[in-house]
Amino acid sequence: MTEKIRPFVKWAGGKGSLIPQLNKFYPYDLKNRVIGRYIEPFVGGGAVLIDILQKYNIKEAFAFDINKDLINSYNVIKNNVDELITILKEIETQYLKLEKEGRKKYFYIVREKYNNYTIEENETKIQRAAQFVFLNRTCFNGLYRVNKSGKFNVPIGSYKNPTICDEQNLKNLSKLIQNVQFECGDYKNSIKYVTKNTFVYFDPPYRPLNITSGFTSYTKEDFNDDDQKELAKLYKMLDGRNAKLMLSNSNPKNINKEDNFFDNLYKGFNINEIYANRMINSKADGRGKISEIVVTNYNNTYSKGMENEMERIKKFEDGSFLEYDDGRFDKWCVYYTDSNGNRKAPKDTDYFEDLYNFSKKYGNERIYSDYVRIYNKTNKYIEEETISYIEQIAKVYELLDRMEIEKIFMILYMGMIEEENKERTKLGKRIKRLGVHALLVENRPIKESATFMTGKKWQLLGKLCKERGF
Repeated sequence: MTEKIRPFVKWAGGKGSLIPQLNKFYPYDLKNRVIGRYIEPFVGGGAVLIDILQKYNIKEAFAFDINKDLINSYNVIKNNVDELITILKEIETQYLKLEKEGRKKYFYIVREKYNNYTIEENETKIQRAAQFVFLNRTCFNGLYRVNKSGKFNVPIGSYKNPTICDEQNLKNLSKLIQNVQFECGDYKNSIKYVTKNTFVYFDPPYRPLNITSGFTSYTKEDFNDDDQKELAKLYKMLDGRNAKLMLSNSNPKNINKEDNFFDNLYKGFNINEIYANRMINSKADGRGKISEIVVTNYNNTYSKGMENEMERIKKFEDGSFLEYDDGRFDKWCVYYTDSNGNRKAPKDTDYFEDLYNFSKKYGNERIYSDYVRIYNKTNKYIEEETISYIEQIAKVYELLDRMEIEKIFMILYMGMIEEENKERTKLGKRIKRLGVHALLVENRPIKESATFMTGKKWQLLGKLCKERGF
């Protein structure tokens, strides 16, 4: 899926314009494919969720919000997108052919219907989602706001030709979020899903920079300083689970350099700054770029001197390391940097020669058996458990050979993951096993084994795999 996917609603505090800056603070382990679970306790418009799902291989994601209609709409897009598109197309056709007064009347009729019914937390309503999208697309400034009674109270906007049904984006979004579990509820509901290899991004309602900037809320509940303190306690608690945590909020130092509210709350964590085009107040001198804070419980991925660190999958005792980086055909190319800083993408013939040499010393059966054990643990994701497993396998060999054997098995492991993640893969990791099998079981020459798959159609390769029992 190469087409850029956008949030389906405009949302107060949306992060769409800040994605390039926030990217710099994503944890190493997300880029290194160690993290397989993503959680967003305040999902809102979902710009960060969408960005992460498009860029990284997330096995599962959980998104929460206390806005029932927002969560309902996400679930409808996920499970009933075609029906939603049909209704939105009809609404768009009816609305756009009306003149100004007719549109105004249409808008307030829909708003009244919307406000006269309250959706339940676990209820899925397609018509309700259509009303939600329509109001967001046609109201003033695309703002979602409710009063203390929970009634949507934003007036009609003045758009000439608003896009009410963004059909292709809705379809793409639906495909993207199939592995996301959307839940209506307090951010604390996310706690039960947080484990070690989890990335959690908190984007709570911002602390107001002054009284006037806190004029509104997208739910009838407010989020005050006591709530910010409760959130900080939870942040610290989850840090104890070794999850990777990132949090955004306003920077009070835009108004008062002595305001240390967040410095005190998140003392001991990394507090970084990004810059956003926000409005501090209604006066002209209150508009422009202001800073926001990004709090992480891990080192900033763009700290000086650390750029080469963030893609590393495995670092060895001699200072050499393996990493993924962009290749000619995909973003999963394996690179090896030796202890002198020389970097290259290992060729199959190189490490097949090393495999061959070690097989002469330790026996083909032993080397192949250890490889198959790693093969059986390989999927689309880098797993710390499997890396540790490879380390344990290498330790059984003679002391002087351990590191080199570990490197070869790690290159094979990462190469198999690369094959599993290729966009049009038919055989995945079995491609690599065919070559290793040719070398160690069939005793074919090194070069022939390393290029065993070259020039053969996948149907034939699939047949060869089947004949060999994998």
